[in-house]
Amino acid sequence: MSQDVVSYRAGDPASRDLSLFLNGGNLYDNGMELYGNVGLSRRSVEAAALFRRAIDPVTDRTANPDGFLPIIRPLIGDYAGTLGLRGRMLEDWRYDLAATYGRNGVKYDVSNTQSSAGVPGSAFEAGSVRFKQRVLNLDLFRTFSRFDELRLAAGGELRRDSYALRPTAGTTAIEGFAGFGPAQFADAGSNVAAGYIDLEADLVPSVLVAVAGRLERHSDVGTLPAVSLSLRYEPTRHFAVRGAVGRSERAPSLAQSFYGTISTEPGPYGVASNVARVSSAAATAAGATALRPERNATMSAGFSLAPTPTLSLSADAYRIEVDERITLLQSLTDASAPTAEFSANAADTRTTGVDVAAHYGVQLGRGSLRLMTGMNAHRTSVLRALTIGGLGLGRLGTERIEHGQPSSSVITSASYARGALGMLLRTQRFGEVRVAGLQGDASLDQTFRPRWVTDANVSYTMLRKYTLTAGADNLLDTYPERNRVPGSATTNQRGNGFFGILPYNAASPFAFNGRFVYGRLSIYL
Repeated sequence: MSQDVVSYRAGDPASRDLSLFLNGGNLYDNGMELYGNVGLSRRSVEAAALFRRAIDPVTDRTANPDGFLPIIRPLIGDYAGTLGLRGRMLEDWRYDLAATYGRNGVKYDVSNTQSSAGVPGSAFEAGSVRFKQRVLNLDLFRTFSRFDELRLAAGGELRRDSYALRPTAGTTAIEGFAGFGPAQFADAGSNVAAGYIDLEADLVPSVLVAVAGRLERHSDVGTLPAVSLSLRYEPTRHFAVRGAVGRSERAPSLAQSFYGTISTEPGPYGVASNVARVSSAAATAAGATALRPERNATMSAGFSLAPTPTLSLSADAYRIEVDERITLLQSLTDASAPTAEFSANAADTRTTGVDVAAHYGVQLGRGSLRLMTGMNAHRTSVLRALTIGGLGLGRLGTERIEHGQPSSSVITSASYARGALGMLLRTQRFGEVRVAGLQGDASLDQTFRPRWVTDANVSYTMLRKYTLTAGADNLLDTYPERNRVPGSATTNQRGNGFFGILPYNAASPFAFNGRFVYGRLSIYL
């Protein structure tokens, strides 16, 4: 290989962003307010895939001794706007009527690559994905002099969701980012009509009870209810206990039902794996059925305590159960044959956890010091897993749900302000995560140990208009633990590090960019 050839790029992709946000309104003499906002953003990104040797599909020989590094260039556009009217009617009622439109789209281009059939090209169109939403909603509010006080909120919503996936401009996949094939084409939509009511009453000054219900009618999955009940008891000004229970159903998103991909990247043993749309012929032949709504049940209980004017404590315990959770099914074996993965209502899960927080503030001379610490610990368990043919969660899916994110985290911060000067020191501990490397055995499993990441900044405001800030994210230059098993090209087994190319695992809860030092000037108009 020539020494001048770039074979790998590490770190965040290069990006260019252009954003515009406008908001405004007008308050009329009768108390009615017309308001609106518009947001536009456009981002172009450039990232690299894995290096490749260029193979001639006819002679099966290396066509380019130096190989090539495919460059992926997504173009992301976000557009949203709201126009609303709010005010009072019938003297005691407040209303808010609004119409909102939003759109997000991603268009993929790939350059310095070739098609999987060996056709070279400086650039390919690799397809696009687009989501649109139109919403019309009305909210009503009123307070009644019942009990100590009774508050009522009610409203309704009409929504139209649209999802489109346009395939690659061609009939074959593209090396580096395969894009979307003709079988992945999608142009789907759903209509939703919903109504809700929320009652909140102070039965006596120390007891608050709230009941809420919502009913949604989806054109694709039917009627979905949601109900919740919460209670708060405050026997003194310094102590309160609270609890809540709820049940709801969540409709599958259009992307979960209609997204699909093709792939040229190898799996654990060099085999490409495609994600098939749930209604596709490949998924249906494997046993896929239309996605059903997830069913959720939640419970929580906690307390808050303020023993002094400068110290507050709170703690909450919770349990969340999800039945028929939607997740991706995959091959249950490390097979040598290509597989078509698809989404299904594949698991029942339970998450139990606790959140604890403490805040303390004190005056130090002419300045003020604020200290905060918080901790979360939780555990997620797969109670039931669905198997369809040779597809299921398996070890990979179960480990991803149960241990793919930190089971605990701690964050502590100290901030000091004195006049125009401000300082912040914050550190966060990310708990361990665990990754399963193979379905069939645990030889590539790896546990990544906890890490602390610390941020700090200092700011100074001049003339109440200009703020200068200097700081560092990841001040101590902390990196995640490296992949233990790099992989072996001789056995075509990629390992955790994809043949040694990737030193850090994607399961890491923080990035591998190390220390980031910055300066910022903010101008308040």
